[in-house]
Amino acid sequence: MVILLAAPAAWGLSPQASAFLDKSKKFLEKKNVLSALTYFKQAQALDPEAPEIVAFGTLLRETIDKEAAEHFKAAEFYRTNSPPKAIEEYRYVLKLIPDHAEAKAGLAAMKTVERTVQKFAEQGVAMAPDSGRSHDVNALSARDLFQRAKAAYLAKNLVRAMDFIAQALARDPNFQQAVDLREQIVAEQQLQDMVINARADLTSGDYTRSIDHFSNLLVREPDRFDWRYLRGLAFFRSRRYARAIEDFTFLLERWNQVERWQQISREAKETGSSAGPPAPVADEERVKFTRADLLRFLAESFAGGGDPLKAYAVGALAGLPYVFLIRSYLSGFSWLLALMGLVAVGGVVAVVWLIRMLDALVERFPFRVLAEMVRLIWHGYGGQLVDQEARLKKLAQEASLPWFSYLAGLVAMHQAKFDEAPRQFQVALGSRGLAGRAYFFLGLARQEMKQSLGGHDFEQAFLTGMQNREGSWIPQFVRDLEEALIGKYVKKGPGSESDIRTLALRCLRE
Repeated sequence: MVILLAAPAAWGLSPQASAFLDKSKKFLEKKNVLSALTYFKQAQALDPEAPEIVAFGTLLRETIDKEAAEHFKAAEFYRTNSPPKAIEEYRYVLKLIPDHAEAKAGLAAMKTVERTVQKFAEQGVAMAPDSGRSHDVNALSARDLFQRAKAAYLAKNLVRAMDFIAQALARDPNFQQAVDLREQIVAEQQLQDMVINARADLTSGDYTRSIDHFSNLLVREPDRFDWRYLRGLAFFRSRRYARAIEDFTFLLERWNQVERWQQISREAKETGSSAGPPAPVADEERVKFTRADLLRFLAESFAGGGDPLKAYAVGALAGLPYVFLIRSYLSGFSWLLALMGLVAVGGVVAVVWLIRMLDALVERFPFRVLAEMVRLIWHGYGGQLVDQEARLKKLAQEASLPWFSYLAGLVAMHQAKFDEAPRQFQVALGSRGLAGRAYFFLGLARQEMKQSLGGHDFEQAFLTGMQNREGSWIPQFVRDLEEALIGKYVKKGPGSESDIRTLALRCLRE
């Protein structure tokens, strides 16, 4: 046997060479040295200098030398008592080591014996040249070789089975059973090569060829769920998501059958049994996949195909992380990503503005005053503002803000302190947005004190309200307080719908 040994290379194995090397290792583990040698030669032809191939070649050579020695010893034993078995052993040694000189010599001697036996058999004489006794000429007949070929085929040793079939047909070219078995072996070998090529193409990234191979395989055996799964992966990796969804959905819909099939395959591998005709060797290495794997790839396919809602639903079943679910939505709704970007920018701008406003407030007011402002507004929303008259009045004086002065005036009116309320409303007149409202309630306060200036205040409230329609920030608790005062102090009478106070009130409410 000639195995190329070279210094380790600086590069790694190609995907196809790696696949052949893995096959060779599997066969060597199963003591099928001939098949291991066949696949090793294919791997060695692709990457002869790869370190893994050089190292494994050394191990394989040692194993072959050891097995060849054992079979040569058996051949020498059978030379004197069973020439057919001796011939078989010599041939096996020469398959392992084609240049084995002693095996060649022994085989040549046994072929001479074979021709002699055949010559006597044609004359109707059966004898053993070594002993002179009768010899079983059928041991070398076509039918005997066929039976050996069938046994090798059932043991899934296709190479050896094909060798026996070739010998049987050499004896009897019209042996129909041998012809049929040869066709079956050829078909199995083609199927095995197709599986190897399909997986190698999937590993190397040639997804189109891998898909073609798996599709052809599924035409022959549509119930091979691992091939359908691998084809789905090829569709997924080539971004043909619709076809990937079909394969993954097909498997999920038949998951009970898939589980039974996986269990039967696992038990057959553990016990070494097989039902029916043997499948090619590559079939023993069935791909293991779970329902979670199918759900994950199905979710990814929906996401890649632009169906984020289905991707989200399936991803949730598969237990995928929230990052995937968010990414599914963003990939399906690109405008949502733009909107989130705008919201983020707006949020940053709002935070900056708020910081600047707070900084301006801190520069203008002490922290104690700011805290008091927040506290009083909180009481306002809680409906307790009217009980905070003293604190509100003090805050209005310290802060000098028209808004709080206006609020203090409303609370003073609510407490029926009409002599105090006008001073607060007059301060609020300095705010353009509050001037109309302040004039109106100033007029109410003077009206209650029987002062004639009340009518003038209503006119100013109407004119100011008409000129300035923007207004100021008026929270709901302030509006509720205003309505309570209006209901308490604004009396309706004949002609009240057209008087100046009513017009001013309409401007206030608008």
